[in-house]
Amino acid sequence: MKRYANSILLFLKENGVDYADIRFTEKQIESIKINNGIVAELEQDKSIGYGIRVLYKGAWGFSSSDNFDENNLINKAKDALEVAKASYLLQKEPVKLAKEDIYKDFWQSPITINPFSVSLTEKLNLLLEIDKILRQKPEIKSANSSMYFENVHSWFYSTDGSEIEQNKVISGAGYSATAVGNNDVQTRSYPASFGGQYKQQGYELIDSLKLLENAEKTRDEAID
Repeated sequence: MKRYANSILLFLKENGVDYADIRFTEKQIESIKINNGIVAELEQDKSIGYGIRVLYKGAWGFSSSDNFDENNLINKAKDALEVAKASYLLQKEPVKLAKEDIYKDFWQSPITINPFSVSLTEKLNLLLEIDKILRQKPEIKSANSSMYFENVHSWFYSTDGSEIEQNKVISGAGYSATAVGNNDVQTRSYPASFGGQYKQQGYELIDSLKLLENAEKTRDEAID
């Protein structure tokens, strides 16, 4: 990423910008949903792209793409510069950036187990076992369980000399059971409603939630 950034920022500095930065972002997600014993959703996706910001004579310009061809990178830098030049023609007051130190750092959200290293089979087996317990009693007419994992890795470079890399991992899971009877419908969720519990952690969060151990209790509370 640094090689791409250096060429873009050098080009922009040679073209008279007050300031410029480029941010690369790589995002990986995995989403699993089980509805009444059926895999209703299984999404695994990975994407990467970048955004270029330019400050020219106190006016901002921006451009972005997911194409890392070197010619395209330069063209996107030109686009950002052209937007800034056009904005300059209409500006009422130039932007003045506050003085900021130069930062060169790396930050990683604390994780013990990378969720993307855990097999899909293990995740599905856990959710299906939960689903099986939730639907063991006939009063339960609907059972839903899910897991979601996200990894956002970003790199930031600026003409001021800052270089910042961040890697953030989010994990989450939860389930619900809906009971029908006595002219009533009630739903009980675990460990929280709206899809469950989500934290900036790794797969260790899933283990700590004790999902399987609480499935029977959740089911019976919905029935009660």
